[in-house]
Amino acid sequence: MPDIDDLYQDPNAGAYEKEEVRTGPPLSYVGEKLRRALESAHRMHRTIVDVVPDDLPQPPGASGTAYSTKVDGLVRPAHGAFYYSLVAFLALHNALGRIGGDGKVDALLRLDPDEFGAWLDTVEQEGSVTG
Repeated sequence: MPDIDDLYQDPNAGAYEKEEVRTGPPLSYVGEKLRRALESAHRMHRTIVDVVPDDLPQPPGASGTAYSTKVDGLVRPAHGAFYYSLVAFLALHNALGRIGGDGKVDALLRLDPDEFGAWLDTVEQEGSVTG
């Protein structure tokens, strides 16, 4: 039988934590806005990957054959926007442990929008914006 501590892990996977007292918009409101940002970044990334042609011209100032307008100019920035929004959303919901290992972010990006929405629902249901 596995060690019982392996079954119940810290929801934030050892991330930085600090107790705070605050006044401001409810954190559930902040979470809802982060969710919308994540859903938008998810759609944007999927659209770029699935619809944008690979042979876009290079922008002015880009030189060399190693630069890909689609990958370097669109896919990577969209991936970054998704990743940082995801980290903020999971941190807010005390669920950083859900980001998992390598490949988790890419696996989330491959989900269709309904599957991704269901995953976000699970984070909101199992997480907490109040600690």
